[in-house]
Amino acid sequence: MSVSGIQNDERDKFAWFATYLTMKNYAVVSSHVAPKVTRADDFIAMPRLKFGVVRAFKHGTDQDRWLDTLRLQQRVEESADAGTLFNKLKDRRIDALF
Repeated sequence: MSVSGIQNDERDKFAWFATYLTMKNYAVVSSHVAPKVTRADDFIAMPRLKFGVVRAFKHGTDQDRWLDTLRLQQRVEESADAGTLFNKLKDRRIDALF
């Protein structure tokens, strides 16, 4: 059993995946855009904004679908860890993160 791996068809042959995190995701939004972004749709409507994620991390069905929309627009910045994401937010290289 795994709670941190990325599930796919090949891994389903030898492992069982359990979702261990069942809570609401919160977005951290940069102070320079926060007054204009109060909902996910607001973020989507502003094409210059970028969202940061930890590479290969699953955020949940709805959030991952939302991120896929941003990925199609090349608006997702991936990083190896959360610390790097917060540095990118501080440096305004991204505008928000979960």
